[in-house]
Amino acid sequence: MRRPLSCNRGFTLVELLVVITIIGVLASLVFGSWSRIREYNRRTVCTSNLRQIGAGCIRYSIDWGDFFPSVFDPGGTSNPLKSLSLLYDSYIPLRKIFLCPSTADMCTDLQPGDSFAPHGIAGRNDPKPRQTSYGYDDTKGPLTDPEVPIAADAPPSAEEQVGGVSATPGAGSETAVMNSANHKRGPTDRGGQNVLFCNGNVKWFVDPTAGINHDNIYDATDKKNPGDTDSYIHQTSTQ
Repeated sequence: MRRPLSCNRGFTLVELLVVITIIGVLASLVFGSWSRIREYNRRTVCTSNLRQIGAGCIRYSIDWGDFFPSVFDPGGTSNPLKSLSLLYDSYIPLRKIFLCPSTADMCTDLQPGDSFAPHGIAGRNDPKPRQTSYGYDDTKGPLTDPEVPIAADAPPSAEEQVGGVSATPGAGSETAVMNSANHKRGPTDRGGQNVLFCNGNVKWFVDPTAGINHDNIYDATDKKNPGDTDSYIHQTSTQ
């Protein structure tokens, strides 16, 4: 009498490899989508942070004679990190407003009257995180053209500026530096930055250019005529 055929035949090696490959592809799609969604959410929080910084600047100007927060070191050199920190905590009570959630920046020790310290801005070899994720132009005020930027995701460090992208139309002959590193997810991802304008609006840009002249918002040392209408976002300190 014949024995019935077994229905418990296991997977062959080829079948197992096919199943593992399919699972790997599906997992990469799911995790990739989740990573993009998470970064988009972080970017949204960053947008909200800059909007609150803009509101803080406007409230500050009401109390201080139509001036945005500004600190000038001896010799007349502006100090954006000291200037930005003036908003804490009378105008912005929460430290986390100064931190982009896409970064590892920390300012848990910041006290009213302190200045932000630019730890890590010189390059990746500095293990200390920055105390704020944002750069600021402390030479502007409420009467500045509303389309001029006053703050944005922090400019790239000198190390990150190597090999910047070419200038955009209307930017003159200068070479625009790379985007802020805050929202980059990898070495080939150009990322972008949230930019706060004098009128309180915040917009996302995939190039490091914005404003009425659509030129580089970060330090442009080779620009021939900066004038008084352009905005250069800095993150410096003499500490």
